[in-house]
Amino acid sequence: MKKKLDAFFSDIEKSRENDEIYYKVRTGILSKKLKNNSSNEASWTTNKNDTLNYTVDTDLAKAEILYLLKEYTSVQSKNWEFINSTGRYNYTMEDISIVDGDPVYKIHFAPRKQGLFEGTMYISTSSFAVLKLDFAFAKGKKSENFKLLGVGHSIDYKEAHIIFQKGKTAYFPKFISVNQNEFASIDRSFSITKKEKRFFIDKELNEMKFDIELSFNSESKWELLVMDIEDIDEAAYNGVVQPTTMKYKKEYAYNSETWKNRTILVPSKELKKYQNQ
Repeated sequence: MKKKLDAFFSDIEKSRENDEIYYKVRTGILSKKLKNNSSNEASWTTNKNDTLNYTVDTDLAKAEILYLLKEYTSVQSKNWEFINSTGRYNYTMEDISIVDGDPVYKIHFAPRKQGLFEGTMYISTSSFAVLKLDFAFAKGKKSENFKLLGVGHSIDYKEAHIIFQKGKTAYFPKFISVNQNEFASIDRSFSITKKEKRFFIDKELNEMKFDIELSFNSESKWELLVMDIEDIDEAAYNGVVQPTTMKYKKEYAYNSETWKNRTILVPSKELKKYQNQ
């Protein structure tokens, strides 16, 4: 298998130089033509002598942050269904509590038949703003669960801890922590055909057929801490120039020794303050 695939991918690389050659992937009645260019190369690079430090496209980090904000801090998000689909839940008002010095209504919610989440929301007694949210999939619940034409997918677990902070004009996300487990599977037959462009009917040069049966679980964790917020006007916003790339450092576990003699600001104390115990 390795020998076959190595030869195949090597052939694709050589074909990049020939605009008349292209590849088409087919599974059942579905097919897709593969672009014959190098614009889709890996968007991150690393030094062979330092595999922990990466240069990443800033757009990738931007997309991750926007995903967290859209999916976990917006009332329109499907993850906030315990607020915008109240018929799916039962609610219990608990004793008034204190969050960051403000008195709050502590409301526990649990799903009915159609609900997904169970958890607690902390609502300001004065402004009725959501100051804090703790929620997770209830036992036995999952979402995006489907299996069709040999392709399966589901979100088997989701947990979130979110804290908001009052600003001059609104409440803003201060801390977001999300854990998510995802399952996917595929059981289909595929073919990849190498073709040469012709005036009438493109010529078939080679073809590889194979069956795929795969299943895997993916665990994702995000943590976002906003250190500072500043109101800016439209001119300042339009004047911001986003750098093309940014540097990442991979850490397999937290170690305070890592940050000694570094100029980087490490909010370890801040993180511990907001993390759910």
